[in-house]
Amino acid sequence: MIKAIRKDQELLQDILQQANSDALHIWWLGQSGYLFQYKGKRALIDPYLSDSLTQKYEGTEKPHVRISEKVIDPSLLPPIDLVSSSHNHTDHLDADTLIPVLQKNPGCTIIIPEANRAFVCNRLQIEQDKPIGLNDGMTHEEGWISLLYAGMEDRIKAFQPKLALLPINGNDPSRKVAGNLNAAEAVQLAKKCGIQCIVPCHYDLFAFNTANVNAFIAIAKEMEQPYLVLDLGGKISSQEWSA
Repeated sequence: MIKAIRKDQELLQDILQQANSDALHIWWLGQSGYLFQYKGKRALIDPYLSDSLTQKYEGTEKPHVRISEKVIDPSLLPPIDLVSSSHNHTDHLDADTLIPVLQKNPGCTIIIPEANRAFVCNRLQIEQDKPIGLNDGMTHEEGWISLLYAGMEDRIKAFQPKLALLPINGNDPSRKVAGNLNAAEAVQLAKKCGIQCIVPCHYDLFAFNTANVNAFIAIAKEMEQPYLVLDLGGKISSQEWSA
């Protein structure tokens, strides 16, 4: 079992200690889950902080066996101002994580893909008009990428991002689940888009659907693409990627 460098109360204290910082801090919660914090405001992105998938697929042909520990119980999270889900897979839209968060933070903003509205509201047991739904090209003043597609680079470049959080677990049909970028694709995409720092994600959660982060590191070094690999419960701050 992969251990977190901070978890539960220790992670909570680290978050709270940075609450009034002028820097943006991002903690990796595992898989594609992150907590963003800037001057006390917090956004929770694609959090999976339960064992719901392990329980759901126990005894099936694709058991979701955890290989990393949970970093924090949803009930321990500090006040959350915004939650977002990139798509409907449970490791990105987990009722066992998000329902407790929403119950604790009834006034928080929920941002989702507009096409997923009915599914999200049903899973999270919320009213249909509660989430803010975004379509392609839309933005929201308070606020993923899975597979490469034509025009992706141009759309990313338009935002001139300095940091990219990209999946590296790849797209293996034998896993019988939807795939993502692999390590080489993630690095190449970041390089072509002029990303100052890439942080890999979507690995080391389930035994059947992961990737070797050392392969990512080797490719990033070979292509001279700046990167940072986070430990579970670890964080990156804006000073580390801002020019």
